[in-house]
Amino acid sequence: MVGAPATLFLNGVTFWVFTALLLTITLNPFSAQDSGRQILKNQESFMVSLKNGMRFLVKDRLLLIMTGATLFFNLTYGPLEPALPVFVKDVIETGPELLGFLWTSLSIGMIVGTLIWVKVNPKWNPVTITSIIIFLWGLANIGFANTDGIIMALGAIFMAGFVFGPYNVVTTTYEQRSIPDHLRGRVLGLINSLTAAGLPLGQLLGGFLVENFSVRRTILWAGIASLIVAFGIWIGRTRMLKNGRKKL
Repeated sequence: MVGAPATLFLNGVTFWVFTALLLTITLNPFSAQDSGRQILKNQESFMVSLKNGMRFLVKDRLLLIMTGATLFFNLTYGPLEPALPVFVKDVIETGPELLGFLWTSLSIGMIVGTLIWVKVNPKWNPVTITSIIIFLWGLANIGFANTDGIIMALGAIFMAGFVFGPYNVVTTTYEQRSIPDHLRGRVLGLINSLTAAGLPLGQLLGGFLVENFSVRRTILWAGIASLIVAFGIWIGRTRMLKNGRKKL
């Protein structure tokens, strides 16, 4: 309706609105429960903080598996972002309107999947849930890569969002519950730094694949890669069960 430059400008304005809303939030000082340990506030160097966070992450094998899962999941998701506009243009032969509908369909699927998950609240262990979600995401992407029409594409990407929705709920909840108060900032910062690298690397890889192969193959291979990641998580869980970690 207004063109790409004006759309980007309006998008920037929404961030200003978001910032204004954040400024209305009342700040309350956080008081961590020490659990018998002394907390050194504002006295710990960056490297010491990093080492303490890494030490905790390495000791908690379940948390380490989920961190690796998120890293590689972001890597296999990344190719979808550069591939989707090309898919809309070259395969379905439409314009930015459908691209917007596809992203919206993905988001609606995520909301619906999350709401149903919270309502049902299954008591499964987080590693099992993580591997299932990534496996189903891979299947949804494989299905999307083989669609030809608008309705099929919208349905396939809705299902991708539907199965992905609970992922952040599961991982974030486990992280918050398993990390003690006095280490939460360090460990979460480390986890987010590690996992965030997967998305830009996946986007870079996706752009290369779309340019040198085809958009269908790119989305298909990304889906297959997700299946491999899911199997890798399951194998890691199985090995840890054999080592006596029954809570996995």
